[in-house]
Amino acid sequence: MAKDIEKMTIFEVCKELRIEKYAKRIFGSSSTGELFFLQDYYDLLVIARKSRVFADGFPEWMDGIIKRAESKWSRPESVFQHILRLLAEDVNHFKKGGA
Repeated sequence: MAKDIEKMTIFEVCKELRIEKYAKRIFGSSSTGELFFLQDYYDLLVIARKSRVFADGFPEWMDGIIKRAESKWSRPESVFQHILRLLAEDVNHFKKGGA
């Protein structure tokens, strides 16, 4: 049986999402020390547990988002703080027929 999400650390959440290679970067990405955005990863795990398709594709999508940020953003580390917005933008783009 899966561990209760409410009892998990951010590192455990990242491991279950299969993005554990980014866990330290996620945790240390805020230049102001604000950590509220970490809740986004718990929300993503809720989605992943309900949708195997989402869970299977998420690590690859995350790799692509990070590469895109590293090549185009002035502060690519902040990508980790905007992950839900970026996911929503990609989903909306896909719904409109984008590739």
